Amino acid sequence: MAKSIDAQQKDTSAWIMLVWLAFAGAVLLAGVGIWNLPVDDWQKGYMGMGMLFTLGSTFSLVKTTRDNRFRRVDTGAWVFQVWAAFVIALAMTAGGLWNLGVPGWVQGYAAIAQVFMMMMAFTLAKTVRDNNPTVIDGLSAESEGDFAAPAASAGGPRLAAGFEPADAAADAMLSRETVQAFVRAKKAEETKSS
Repeated sequence: MAKSIDAQQKDTSAWIMLVWLAFAGAVLLAGVGIWNLPVDDWQKGYMGMGMLFTLGSTFSLVKTTRDNRFRRVDTGAWVFQVWAAFVIALAMTAGGLWNLGVPGWVQGYAAIAQVFMMMMAFTLAKTVRDNNPTVIDGLSAESEGDFAAPAASAGGPRLAAGFEPADAAADAMLSRETVQAFVRAKKAEETKSS
């Protein structure tokens, strides 16, 4: 049975609120900009779909990148399609914007709104992920909640590097309490150094 260990929140409530407000503002500005474009409705629809496609592919890219940062958990085909969808979304939205036939300042507003929305999507995804309880993925309970050495590498390089010193019994097993103490100690070190 998989175990999870909670770690303290990294960001302040003010930062989290700012990120959510900025993301909502970015989506609102992009949406209002598209709604008020001086073009036909079908062109507004194309730009709206481009905005949603870009937004969705941005979140998928962020999640896939962070899920695979320590070890590959997704197939190569999945990673390829996530990157391909992101690049295609950008290209189609940029192409549609370029061919709208509106003044340059209108194209500039729409482009900046799209980039702002994308950047805030990256920031929001990172903030949400960083402030969820830390889950040491892949640690399986081998005996009464103890974790085996091979599974510790699934928790990332910090856990794997700290496994041997923490294994006082030298039996290649860590108790749940030992792992929790290790995570708390690492968090305390990070807090002191920052």
